[in-house]
Amino acid sequence: MPSQELYLEKKAGLHVFQVLKTYDTAFAKETFAGMDEAAIEHLGKSLSVSEEFPPDEMPTSPDDLADLIWEEMYDSAREQGQTRSYFVVRRSSVSSEDFLYVSGDWPSAEAYVHLIAPE
Repeated sequence: MPSQELYLEKKAGLHVFQVLKTYDTAFAKETFAGMDEAAIEHLGKSLSVSEEFPPDEMPTSPDDLADLIWEEMYDSAREQGQTRSYFVVRRSSVSSEDFLYVSGDWPSAEAYVHLIAPE
């Protein structure tokens, strides 16, 4: 597993949700590829994709929209120069570990954890 830094940990039922910061673009891309539709929609909203592009320039297919959101997130992950950092949401339990969400910013990842693991 790539080098990571823990930013948040929240327990909900039998699961532990964590937000990890990583600089590994391949890991971020793999996590993005496994995101469900609701997670991609949350990321798109956090990036204000629908506000940045006129309706006639927005992709109509889900795959093309996901590609656009990835590119926007990838650009937003830049720290300095060519360094990029990502915030990955991990859900774990005694028997499993899943990576559910990735973002280029901490507030979006934190909000996603609170969305899927309410108090």
